[in-house]
Amino acid sequence: MTENEPIKTVSDGITFLSTGRYYDGINRWVAYKLKDGDHDAIDYAARQIAKLLPQNAILVPIPGHHGKAEQTMQLARAISSYTHLPIVKALVV
Repeated sequence: MTENEPIKTVSDGITFLSTGRYYDGINRWVAYKLKDGDHDAIDYAARQIAKLLPQNAILVPIPGHHGKAEQTMQLARAISSYTHLPIVKALVV
């Protein structure tokens, strides 16, 4: 695997995709900025993730440790704006 190479994992028939490892390139910086709701970071991450997703994907925002999917919902909406994929709030704490 090279730096920022997409990562694909399949578990129980569900495919999980990542644009790269946390410590590679600017990924760590983007992750921190996403938590702050930084619009440029959200847009950058959304564009990178949108490139990986198949046409039949469904976006599922994951709640954080406070039980709310605030930042991940912002990211899901941005991804959906590029891909027109549906967002499902399936994980509720």
